[in-house]
Amino acid sequence: MEDSAIASGNHRIRILALHGTQGNNEITKLQLENINIREEEYDIVYIRGTIQEPHGHPDLETMVDGPFFSWIDESSNASKERSILEAVINVNSVLNSELGPFDGIYGFSTGALIAAIVTNTIQDPLLKTQFCASNWRSLSTNRIDVSVHGRPV
Repeated sequence: MEDSAIASGNHRIRILALHGTQGNNEITKLQLENINIREEEYDIVYIRGTIQEPHGHPDLETMVDGPFFSWIDESSNASKERSILEAVINVNSVLNSELGPFDGIYGFSTGALIAAIVTNTIQDPLLKTQFCASNWRSLSTNRIDVSVHGRPV
């Protein structure tokens, strides 16, 4: 997009949005609306986790209909590592797709974790090398600002 379009106010901020554990895109939409980020003013692309869950998060499943998804498979350490790698690769592929470029990433809970890993992998040469060694075809070279929300661990 041209600088003149941004200066004249024609540029809508484009956000990639990631839900949390046992969540979905409808929950993320509600969370974003709660902080005054609405589709009327922003271009928002919602992506869902790669693991389908039988139930939504207990605090949220009565608010929206399923299906519900997660980013991380907690069943074993190997599953956890594999699912994090798959999630990071998935998000990076969206960044490199025709859906991008993005001005920022919003993530909630484990979506925030994945967003932070993706952002740091783009900016950190050591992480980039490690992920490329894991057969990651290419990393986004876009400058991404990340805004995440989650609980401390």
